[in-house]
Amino acid sequence: MATTRTPLLADETSSLPSSPSSESLSPLARKTQSQQRDVTRYVSFASAILSCLCAGSITAYSLYGHLFQERLRYTQLQVNIVIIGAELALYLPVSLFGYLCDRLGPAPLSFASAILFAIGYLLAAFTYRSGAKDIYGYTHERGWPLSVMVVAFVIIGMATTLMYLSAVTTCAKNFGRGKHKGLALASPIAAFGLSGLWQSQLGSQVLYERRPNGKKGDVDVFKFFLFLAFTLLAVGLLGTVLLKIVDEDELIDEAVDELERSGLLEDSAFFRRNGGQNGYGSFEDGSDEEAAQARRLEEAKAREEEEARKKTWLLNEETRRFLKDHTMWWLAAGFFFVSGKFIFNLRPPTS
Repeated sequence: MATTRTPLLADETSSLPSSPSSESLSPLARKTQSQQRDVTRYVSFASAILSCLCAGSITAYSLYGHLFQERLRYTQLQVNIVIIGAELALYLPVSLFGYLCDRLGPAPLSFASAILFAIGYLLAAFTYRSGAKDIYGYTHERGWPLSVMVVAFVIIGMATTLMYLSAVTTCAKNFGRGKHKGLALASPIAAFGLSGLWQSQLGSQVLYERRPNGKKGDVDVFKFFLFLAFTLLAVGLLGTVLLKIVDEDELIDEAVDELERSGLLEDSAFFRRNGGQNGYGSFEDGSDEEAAQARRLEEAKAREEEEARKKTWLLNEETRRFLKDHTMWWLAAGFFFVSGKFIFNLRPPTS
C-alpha cells in the first residue's frame, strides 16, 4: 500500500506567511538585490584576504628570536618556551574557536582577534623594552620575568587562530557553491603564508636599529611589536565590520535537505512539531491595524526562532557525524605528526 511521507521540516512555521523572497520581487528588484549580495560577498572576500595577509605575524619569530638571547639574555631553552607557548595556543583551541565561529559568525572572532593581538604585542613590546640591552649594550632596569613574555605570545597565538578562522570561514561559506570555490579557499591560505614574509621584510628593511657607525643593524623589536599591535588591531576591527556571510539561510536549508534525502533524519523528531501548536495567538477578523502589526511581528519572531533552531540543530548534527567518522581521527593524527611550522626555531639548549 502506498504511503505518503510528511517532510521532516514541516511544522507550524509552514503556515506562516513567507518573508519577501526574490521570487516575489520584480526583475529590477531581483537584479539590484543580487548585485548588493555580490558586492557584500566580494568586499568580505577582500577583507578576508587582508586579514590573512596580516594574521601570520607569528611566523616572523625567527626575525627577532635571536635578539631575545642577545638583548634579554634568555637561554635557548627560554626562547623555545616562548614559541612553544605560542604554538600550543595556536593549535589547541582551534576546535573551540571553530565551534564559536559556526554559531556566532566571523565578525565576533575578528573583533576578539583585534583585541588580543593588541594586548599580546603591546605586552611583548614593553616586556622586551623593560630588560633589553640597547645598541651600546646598556640596560636601564631589570626586565620583566619570562612568564610575562610567555603569556604575551600565548595571547598572540590565540589571536592568530581567531583571525585566520574568521577569514577562511567567510570565504568557504560565501564561495562554497560557486565554480571558483577552490580559488576562494586557496587565496586566504596563501595570503596567510605570505604574511610573515612581508612583515619580516618590513621589519628588517624599515624598522631597524641604526648602529653607532650609521649602518643598518637588527630589527628594532620594540617598534616592530608596536607596528604589529596597531596594524592587527585595525585589520581586526575592519574585519568586524566587513566579514559577513551571504545567504547563510540558504546554505542551512540545502544542508538540511541533503540530510533529509539521505535518510539520516528519519529517526530524528527534532523537526516534527504539532501543527496545532502555534507560537502566536489568533486574531479575529476585522482586527485593527495595531493587531495586524502585532501579528506580523510575532510571525517574524517565529520565523527567526525557527531559523535559529534549525541552524543549531544542523551544526550539532554535522558535528556529531564528523566526530563519529573514523577517517577524521586518522586525518587528525596525521596532522598531529606533521605539524610544526616553527620547528626551525627550536634548538637544543646550549651552554
